[in-house]
Amino acid sequence: LALLLAGLGGCQVYVRSEAREMRRVLVEPKPDLDALLEQYRGVKRWAPFGIGLGNVPEELRQAFVRQADEILLSYQGDNPRTTEKGWERARDYLRAAVDIQFTDRKSRARMIYAQAHLDRIAAQTSRAAGNEPEARARTDAAISGFRDAARRDAEFADPYLGLARIHAYDRFDLDELQKALGELGKRGYRLGRREKAMLADGFRMRGIELHEQALRASRRDDQITWLDRAARHLRQAIDLYAEIPGYADVRKNRAESERRLASIEARLATLSQDQPGMLGRILGEIGRAIGEEIEKKPQP
Repeated sequence: LALLLAGLGGCQVYVRSEAREMRRVLVEPKPDLDALLEQYRGVKRWAPFGIGLGNVPEELRQAFVRQADEILLSYQGDNPRTTEKGWERARDYLRAAVDIQFTDRKSRARMIYAQAHLDRIAAQTSRAAGNEPEARARTDAAISGFRDAARRDAEFADPYLGLARIHAYDRFDLDELQKALGELGKRGYRLGRREKAMLADGFRMRGIELHEQALRASRRDDQITWLDRAARHLRQAIDLYAEIPGYADVRKNRAESERRLASIEARLATLSQDQPGMLGRILGEIGRAIGEEIEKKPQP
């Protein structure tokens, strides 16, 4: 028993010493949070229920959350700067914050959000390496993570930035892209040039899909329908690009949209010229009807 008490006493001396050191570092202008995280992970094994650490865990939690928020904030705006390493650090800081305070729902939502970005980046890496099944799986995980993060914090807009990014470029879906951008606005995020470029790219991509569908159509009426829809989407893309000149790849994408639109309009004009007039259509219908009646008559 004496040895046990002595051991416990020694542990408490160690824990309190580490707590004082962590408190000293935390008051520095730019504390080394990576080192503090490792130090905290080491000392908490000897401090069940935080005994001996005083208010250090809460101070650490706040420091981890502040630093993670700075990383998350760097993904907002027209020129996001967050790197894969940055997302890893944010996830680890937020995981530590949740470990310190299990009921911290906001930090948990942000931790899941950071992990979803890591899944998104991993999907891009797998796709570039030709591993499409793994890319699909990681994209699924990213989408699930972004939605989970949004569900856990109804005021947190950032998960919809991730969803918009995926549906604009990784798994294209114009409807889902528009929904994500709409939710961003509802949650108070001010849409900027990046989001407008995403939407313009979405209309451009949908216009390309519809144009290709028209090229595969065999019936003239179907071609006209698909070409008309493609033209409408491309015009929307061009109008959006016109609002953000000079941003990212806008000049190139707008020029591509204009070239494709010109090709579509030329094809629509040709199909319109080839279309028979009203009299021709009536005579054609009469001819088909007569032919059907002749076929119905019994042969002698």
